[in-house]
Order: sequence, then structure tokens, then C-alpha cells
Amino acid sequence: MATVEWVLPFADSDITCKHGVVDKLHPNGHRGTDYGRGKARAGAPIGAVSHGRVAVSEWHKNLGNVVVMRHATGKFSYYCHLQEPGLPVGSYVAKAGDVIGKVGNTGAYSFGSHLHCGISDGPRGFISGAVHDIVKYVKEQQAANKKAAEKPAAAPVEVPEVVEAAAPVEVPEVVEGAVAAKAAPKKAPTKKA
Repeated sequence: MATVEWVLPFADSDITCKHGVVDKLHPNGHRGTDYGRGKARAGAPIGAVSHGRVAVSEWHKNLGNVVVMRHATGKFSYYCHLQEPGLPVGSYVAKAGDVIGKVGNTGAYSFGSHLHCGISDGPRGFISGAVHDIVKYVKEQQAANKKAAEKPAAAPVEVPEVVEAAAPVEVPEVVEGAVAAKAAPKKAPTKKA
């Protein structure tokens, strides 16, 4: 079975706000992971976490330009505050790391260029519904792929050698369109006394 490649959009060291953080800006917990330093600077290309199809590409008043992708696992990844509108709905992203947009500073909830991203159970997870820590989720997928790759291949099936040839098969003779059976001669019936 083939594995699905998963990558994070940027390095852990580029994270400026982790998933689930509760603070003044996120009293109910941060619904994603923010990347805003290091390589995650304004205009930096954002790579998709895995292959998939764009399910949502829109402007949101608080999150700016948003792209949401559906993946083979049935989960959705979302990317917010993009510099420009992202790929259109229906676009297919062939592999992890393919560019889906650029880091931006769009939407009312952005106070500087950064990427807000996460994993959700549905296409609107960037707004509501169940969300998952993208860093944890991607690392779990990578670990599962590594474990699957380390599994030993199935043992080959042994096929027994043929030591003796099979006994020849007797083929009946054909006599004038009929098959002559090689049978023992019939004995005459005996009379009972």
C-alpha cells in the first residue's frame, strides 16, 4: 500500500503562536498554528501539507484570503491571511509542498504577516467545528508512514518442487466413430438352480 506524503509548511522554529494557546486574543483557545518568523515572512511561498483538492478559496473578513484543502485521510487543512487569493476551488495539488499561496497580512485578525493554519474535520473548520493541531497531526502521519515502511515484507510463498512426473493417462482408442473401452470381457450370466 502506498503512503501519502505529509510535510509542515514551515519549521517548528518559525511558529509564533501554537495551537490551543489561551490568551487575551484567543480566550477559547487558538484554532490553529501561526508561522510568522524565519522563512515564514511576507510573500514566502506556502506549501500544502499533503496532496489534495481545494475545497474552499475565499475572502473572510477576519481571516483574509483563505484556502482549504481536502486530503486523502478525509481531513481538511486550512491556510489563512494569504497575501493574495489562493488557488481556485477544485484545483488539484499533486504533492506535499506544492505552493498554494503566499504568506500575507489580510483580514481583521492579522496584526502582521503570518500564516494561520490547521487541520479540521470539515471544510469550514477554520471558522467552527473540530480542529486539530497541524504540527501534531502531520508528525503523526509521518510517523505512521515511517512505521509502515519499516514493516517486513510478507514472506514469499514456497512452491513445492515436482519430484516425479505424473503417471501417464490412458487414452481410449477410437474405433469407427465410437470409443472402444478397454474393459474386462463380460462373463455369461449364471442360471440359478
